[in-house]
Amino acid sequence: MRNKLTLLFIILLTIIFLPSCVPTNFGFHIPENSRDQFVRILQQAQVSICVDEGCVTNPFKSSGSGIVVSDSLRGSYILTAGHVCELEIDRIVPPELLGSIKEVSVDMIIVNLSQSKYNAKIISIDSNSDLCLMFAENYWNEAGPVNISSTGPFEGERVYNVAAPVGIFYENVVPLLEGFYMGRDGLRAYYSIPAMGGSSGSPIINIRGDLVGMIHSVNVAFPMVSVSPNFSELKKFINLNVQAHKEKLKQEKQSTKRNVEPFWRALGLDRI
Repeated sequence: MRNKLTLLFIILLTIIFLPSCVPTNFGFHIPENSRDQFVRILQQAQVSICVDEGCVTNPFKSSGSGIVVSDSLRGSYILTAGHVCELEIDRIVPPELLGSIKEVSVDMIIVNLSQSKYNAKIISIDSNSDLCLMFAENYWNEAGPVNISSTGPFEGERVYNVAAPVGIFYENVVPLLEGFYMGRDGLRAYYSIPAMGGSSGSPIINIRGDLVGMIHSVNVAFPMVSVSPNFSELKKFINLNVQAHKEKLKQEKQSTKRNVEPFWRALGLDRI
């Protein structure tokens, strides 16, 4: 009887103290590279408006998020939301002055985690899926581009988000969020990830660090639910436009080479 009581006492102690002895790491498993692959995107516009009294130029600024999805010997390709690249002129200029716009200039700038800035050019915009691809010449990160997942997420899959909501993005500081894939409805996919202005274009990645989505909007009534293009549209947009731009750069290089060769031959020289 005494042995049974002793055994029961040991079992009870084990049950009580086991949870405090077993590692319970419920923290983020977000891959380290995701922070380095992330960039904040700044849109800086100058709009000149001319009326009878004269002309005035007003600056307008907005920001979003993005991630490096490919690179080349000349620079890196950045994915973001389509509306981050578009200048929504009707939202910043009063309707009665839209006809008085004389000149508009827009600069796209990317900022990495060390707060270094680089100019970027818009390569392609898909307004239907709200996607934009940019190219930043002479920019590379140590981590390289994010890997595009071979398959889309499954319902209930845990996912992660790197973003700069309301401009929260400082040197070596970037918000890391998590949520779950809720499902899709046509061109839209839904995630239980909180988002605010500045989150647009931010990547959604799985536990392996592969890109599966990108936030382009949020449910205003319940901002804990974010919306992304569906995975197939996202992957197709990236692959088609990156490949097309790389081919364009290749053709430009070949054209430059053909134009230079006669100059060498005119001097009686030959390349070795």
